[in-house]
Amino acid sequence: MRKIIPILFIGAILVTLFFKSIFFTRNTFFQRDTLLLFHPWMNFSKELLKNGEIPLWNPFTNCGMPFLANFQSGVFYPLNIFFYLLSFVSAYKIYIFVHFLLTFLFMFLLLKDFELPDSACLGGSLIWTFSGTLITRVEFFSVLGTTIWLPLNFLLLRKSMYSKKYIAFLCITLPIQLLAGHPQEFFYSLLFLIGYTVFYSIDKKSLKPIFIFISVILMAFLLSAIQLLPSIELILNSRRVSIDINQAKIEGMDYDESTYLSLKLSDLKNIIYPFYYKEEVVKKALKEKILYIPHLWIKCHHIGIIGFICGIIGLFFVKKKIKWYLILAILFATMFSLGGNLPFYNLVYRFFLPSRFIRHPATVIYISIFCFSIFSAFGISYLKKDFFRALLSVIAFLELFSYGKNINLSLPSEIFVSRDSNINFLTSQKGFFRFTLTPLTLKITKTKGKNLFDSFVKYRDKLYGNVNMIYHLYNFYGQDIEIRNFYKFVDRVFSKPSLDSASKLLGLANVKYVLSYKELPTSNFELVHKNSFFIYKNKNFIERIRIVPKIKKMEESKILDYLDSKYFHPKNEVVVDNSVELTCNENNESSGKTKIEILKYSTNFLSLKTFTEKPSFLFIAETYYPGWKAYIDKKETKIFRGNYLFKVIELPKGEHTVDFVYKPVTFTIGKFCSLFSILFLSIFSVFVLTNQVRI
Repeated sequence: MRKIIPILFIGAILVTLFFKSIFFTRNTFFQRDTLLLFHPWMNFSKELLKNGEIPLWNPFTNCGMPFLANFQSGVFYPLNIFFYLLSFVSAYKIYIFVHFLLTFLFMFLLLKDFELPDSACLGGSLIWTFSGTLITRVEFFSVLGTTIWLPLNFLLLRKSMYSKKYIAFLCITLPIQLLAGHPQEFFYSLLFLIGYTVFYSIDKKSLKPIFIFISVILMAFLLSAIQLLPSIELILNSRRVSIDINQAKIEGMDYDESTYLSLKLSDLKNIIYPFYYKEEVVKKALKEKILYIPHLWIKCHHIGIIGFICGIIGLFFVKKKIKWYLILAILFATMFSLGGNLPFYNLVYRFFLPSRFIRHPATVIYISIFCFSIFSAFGISYLKKDFFRALLSVIAFLELFSYGKNINLSLPSEIFVSRDSNINFLTSQKGFFRFTLTPLTLKITKTKGKNLFDSFVKYRDKLYGNVNMIYHLYNFYGQDIEIRNFYKFVDRVFSKPSLDSASKLLGLANVKYVLSYKELPTSNFELVHKNSFFIYKNKNFIERIRIVPKIKKMEESKILDYLDSKYFHPKNEVVVDNSVELTCNENNESSGKTKIEILKYSTNFLSLKTFTEKPSFLFIAETYYPGWKAYIDKKETKIFRGNYLFKVIELPKGEHTVDFVYKPVTFTIGKFCSLFSILFLSIFSVFVLTNQVRI
């Protein structure tokens, strides 16, 4: 403990120095994913939790979709509490500081477990903490939060092999890493830990370590079940599990998508020095005043020239058996990071099923950087004197500081509240409606302004991703996991040859406004706002909640074609699959007099008062998804999937109160699993600490 306090003090000073551009000013980092994903998500979670409501459903993105079930929302990640208690910018600064300080400490403790001198442990910890693979992750909360726990979990796993008291700690830290929100990074980390367990078991000629770690994994999954079960349900309903392409069903994503953002062989030079950063960030952003933010967390993974040389020395001269496992981990992680640029990766895609459910194979390079950082500490340890080891560690830090000080560009914190004409116009409109961007507008992400701040304000005003959530605007197509039927519906809309030809389907989905970067020839849309963008109003817009008199059954495969045809009349009918069983088969030309009053419309709950003179059907243009329950006068009624994607129920004649409630069974089961596991682990820990249990 005496050594930990000064190490923490040193780490705190160095983290503060490295990020001085935001810690000592009113500035903040402004990378793409911070803006498009995490600022809206954290703000959304904060709003609901403040009102005592769990953020289970997100009505503002993709016609409505699960929120908590998305791993990256990180609702239950303990260190996200800063965002729930403080302003976003203040929380962001604390989040960065705490995570970098923690991973610095975790790496130091891990290297101490290898019996290295403190000065060498300091050097290895600095190289890992301030490597490009971590510095570039400050924009991506879930990736940073997941990555920083690897050194600690590796340390606890090593200690668990010969000391039972560490098993309970590993059972806690492993689910924390999972709850941080990036399942892909967690999967890579878990594979690394599993590989080490197998390596250790072979070396010791015992299966006991494998059984111990299997038990740890099971307990970790049970502890995180409150997040894990809803997330599995979402994945099973998403296009990541299966999708139809050219009438052929593919398990997982197609090859091109699963290999998106693979490293090139030439990118591996960035391990030494961030060549990519100099060209793509400094030149284009700082000099040309064009906001174009590349995927730095994919390309910039440097550990510096000193770190690389020390790593090579450590790799060749370390005599511990762990050397061979770390070398294998580096080789496998580096090869996998090449993805589609690896000649035989198509075999990996074909026979290793998990590779079909993940994108960006380049991200696995962080395992190589982690192992190389360990080797660098061994390399530094070969210097005879503490003074020289400490001096080399400081020089390594200064080198990484010179590379990384400008990688994450900063701007005044007002950037997260500044708004321009598009946002002002849409927030001034009344009623429930959705907006969308044209497909070409979605693809054009470069934005030029008078200066970098102006460029970013204009970029934000385009409402890419989930920026709309901050303003309670409903986006037809945001940045999130896509449910299978939603993906097919969107694909049909965005593949239309013109905006006019998409008007009917957009209207069906409650899309009232379309944003375009250029003026469009159209007869079904009216130009209602013009500034840096053109905003068009859909003449075929239909209210989100409506009563229709007729229902039509047909084969699932024909529904989209029918919705897109001249024969479909969305105000008078709703289309369902042939398998739907109705209790009332009445179909009228008209529902007669009808009335809908919205009593409450919140994220997880919708309450209506309805009146209709004849039995009819209540249609809600929000995504049909497991977990939604409908009640008519407090009696449950079945929800059908209508018009391919949305919710519909049978509505008896007369006046009724209709409630829709999102109560996912997976969340309920997961909640009890997590609570039971916490109780079990607490009892287990007490018995272990009192030496009453043998393992």
